[in-house]
Amino acid sequence: MNEPFDVLPTSRWVDGSQWHALTYLGSSWSRRDTRQPTERWVRWVRAAVEKGGAVTLDLGPNWDPAAGPIGTFDEAQVAQVKAIHQGLLDVVPK
Repeated sequence: MNEPFDVLPTSRWVDGSQWHALTYLGSSWSRRDTRQPTERWVRWVRAAVEKGGAVTLDLGPNWDPAAGPIGTFDEAQVAQVKAIHQGLLDVVPK
């Protein structure tokens, strides 16, 4: 899903299947930047999960050995994922 912010589930199920959104944190798939403010991500993911939806976020791994270990993620993207996690602690059953 390229533009997820206007799309939310109405319930967990869509024609018998789990509602699921796959989207990216960066400016495009596998990019290492951030395209939206953290709070916007927190609000949207929380709203989707509260309705029973599932969300998968694409982060951009490092492909350049000169820039650091291969496969590591950008610190700003990791910070966004951690904030999203914190924003869901009272929503997701333990």
